[in-house]
Amino acid sequence: SLIHDLQNVSLIYVLADDLHRKISIFTSIVCTFYSLWVAFVGLKFIAIYQNRKYDMEIGEVRSADEIKDEIY
Repeated sequence: SLIHDLQNVSLIYVLADDLHRKISIFTSIVCTFYSLWVAFVGLKFIAIYQNRKYDMEIGEVRSADEIKDEIY
């Protein structure tokens, strides 16, 4: 009976360990993809910001004559 109980306990530990392993693998995969997504979104925002800054700089460079020509 004692041996039987010990076998049950060890089986529970094995199942818990297996579940723990699955959870940790799942968590690491989710974290990896989340960090890749964050990096991708961050790079996209940086690109948008850089383009906007670049457009503004180009906008500031134009002379008054060019703007007048555009209006008339």
